[in-house]
Parts: sequence; structure tokens; C-alpha cells
Amino acid sequence: MLIEEDYKLKSEEEGIILELLNEEIGKNQALIRSIKRMSFIKTSIIMNNYRKIRISNRKDKEINTLERIEKNKIEISEESKVNFFLNMIEQLSYLINEEKQSICVLNKNNILNIENNWIYVSSKDLGVIENNKIAVNRVYEKDKSIDERLQKIKELPSVVDYRTIYYNLACVTLKIIFKKRLEESIELLENLEGSKLYYNIKRCLNKELEDRNILWV
Repeated sequence: MLIEEDYKLKSEEEGIILELLNEEIGKNQALIRSIKRMSFIKTSIIMNNYRKIRISNRKDKEINTLERIEKNKIEISEESKVNFFLNMIEQLSYLINEEKQSICVLNKNNILNIENNWIYVSSKDLGVIENNKIAVNRVYEKDKSIDERLQKIKELPSVVDYRTIYYNLACVTLKIIFKKRLEESIELLENLEGSKLYYNIKRCLNKELEDRNILWV
């Protein structure tokens, strides 16, 4: 069993069950639907009025958080490294386009690695998008992987353009791929030139929000 502040993960007879520890029904529904639609999850079952979902029918499947992987230096495959970006974009795209919600900043304790794939599992981290803005309810410490617009916020509650998440996603992806400090990882991005991943990460790192987008065909 894995218990975090925002969720529980339990191994039961029918498989591995994710339980959300959030009372906000709208956010729970949005997150659960985004997980159910992930292309690699084939046997999901929604339970308990969108509080629980089966994310694997194999109860013995190993699942780790990104925080645990980095802290314990657990090796992951090259496929898994690329899939991190693809899976997060798939989930975020559904949330943004269909649910009109997004994540403000990725929390590594709320990102699960399931074999070579990843899902985000905290509905508490979701915010409703209105006029391209998302609510911010906390002050973020200085962190180069977080958009500077978020770090400039001093008064709460506040709002920020939802596309700040793309910068954060690109930075986290680069650190997963190269396992270096962020500055070094951004320099090493040029090693990926010519790939779809390279051009998408470059767009996510654009300083101007209007230039941040994903074009994965």
C-alpha cells in the first residue's frame, strides 16, 4: 500500500486501486476521467462515485512515485523517459480541452510510474481554467523548473496563465532524461535535435506563453 497526502494506492484481489483523498467531486471526476482515457490503461473500472479507479488488473505490478525514483536512484528505461512527456501531455490535453481544468505545478509525489508509463493522481492539484487563467493558492519557493510568473506571486489567492505548466513539464522531463541539474539538462537538449520530443520541449520552454504549444502528430 502507498499512502500520500492526496491519495491511497492499494493492492486488492481485483488489481491495484487508486483512491482519491479529496472531497471536491468536480475535481475527482475530471481527474478520474483523464486517467480512464489514458491510452495505456486498458482495464480501468471507476468506483465509489469517482473516488476510486482500478489502474491495473495485476495486483503485483510495481508502482513508484517520481519522487521515490529520483530519491532512490531507481533506473528506468529509455522508453519510460520519453513516455513521461507523452503521458503527461496526453493527460493534460484531456484535462485542458475537455474538462477545462489543469495542474499548476507538477508534484513528484503525485506522479506514478507504472512499468513504462506515467499518470498524475492528485485531484487536489487541479484548478479550473477561466479566460486562460488558473487559480494559485500557494506561494512557490525559488525553483528554476517552475515558471518565473509563479515565483513572482506574493499575494494569495492569485491567478496565472495555465500554460505555465508546459514550462514545468519540459524541465521535469529534461531532468528525467539526462539526470543532471536543470541548466545542464537544457544544454543537453540539443542532443535530441531532429526528434519530435526536441521540438515539443523547445516550444514548452518558450518565454512567451503564446508560443507554448504541443504538436505531437
